[in-house]
Amino acid sequence: MNLQHSKYYHIKLYDPWNLEYDGYIVGTVNKTTISTIDNFDIRSTYFTDYNLGLATYLSTVTDTTPIYIINLIENKSPVNVGEENIYIPETLIDFNKTYQYLIGSIPSYNITINPKYFKSTLQENNYSKLSNNAIVKALNSVEPFVADTISVAYSSTSALITQDILDKYNRDTKEQLEYIKLAKLQTRTNDETRLSELYLKKEEFERAKVDYENKVDEYNVLIGEIAIAQVEINRENQILSGIRNVMIEIIDQIKTEQISVTDFPSFYEIYESVKQSM
Repeated sequence: MNLQHSKYYHIKLYDPWNLEYDGYIVGTVNKTTISTIDNFDIRSTYFTDYNLGLATYLSTVTDTTPIYIINLIENKSPVNVGEENIYIPETLIDFNKTYQYLIGSIPSYNITINPKYFKSTLQENNYSKLSNNAIVKALNSVEPFVADTISVAYSSTSALITQDILDKYNRDTKEQLEYIKLAKLQTRTNDETRLSELYLKKEEFERAKVDYENKVDEYNVLIGEIAIAQVEINRENQILSGIRNVMIEIIDQIKTEQISVTDFPSFYEIYESVKQSM
């Protein structure tokens, strides 16, 4: 990292100097060319005065080490930079604790409103407090002022006004307040209507949800009944298959005269025998 010309910085130096400056970067020199523009003594200022020897000086500030020409910042708002130069070698700067200042602006506005008539200083003081708070509250509720810290300063100058003009201002103010009141009432009515519509929608969704859950329950019951019926069908098929096998075996026994035709069991007997064996 290096410091850029024509920029503003907070500059922190390493120990043992432990110095901090707010400054504007004018340019750079080295320890050879610095003597051509100023009598600033780098070695004396940063080394001899801190009991640092020649070897430390020569190893820290070489012939190619940039030395920043800096004008100190005398005031940050409004920005004011002094004319006297100081010189800081780049190798002395702790860049982890050095940062750049950005040039910003502090906006201000001049608000002029209709003349007012106050019967007393106390009445005007109360008005100033009320109006200041109202302005801050109004501005903080809209862009681009939502995150701003707003300061409002009240001031007034004397003015001559006639009663008819004052009466007109009062009428206009009353009409505007009535309009605002009606607008807020309409907004509230619209909000209540909208809220009522949303509640009705919510109830419709709740009913639809209940109907859906009931249909799901009915479906699950039907699936269970189908599963039970399928088990019964499978069992009956197994019984029929068993009856078929028994009858084939009996017929074979009759053919080989192991049993006589008169000993042929009834279908019910075969059915019950197969059913009990399963």
